[in-house]
Amino acid sequence: MEGNVHNCRRIGCSLNLQTMFQMMMNKILQDLINTGKVASFINDIIVGTEEKEGYDEVVKRLAENNLYIKPEKCK
Repeated sequence: MEGNVHNCRRIGCSLNLQTMFQMMMNKILQDLINTGKVASFINDIIVGTEEKEGYDEVVKRLAENNLYIKPEKCK
């Protein structure tokens, strides 16, 4: 074979990883998103409250699904 020829094949996943992750986040935070308290876009979550309880609920749901945040990235 000449040149750079790559043998590619499908692995049975028709959605890309970012789309799958967004779908998962939407499912985990669905009721909070529907009330307008939370917005999620891929790996960014915006909590629309300054009350600690709002943040605690999001962190709790993420932890229940084996997802974690980096506190140093939170403002």
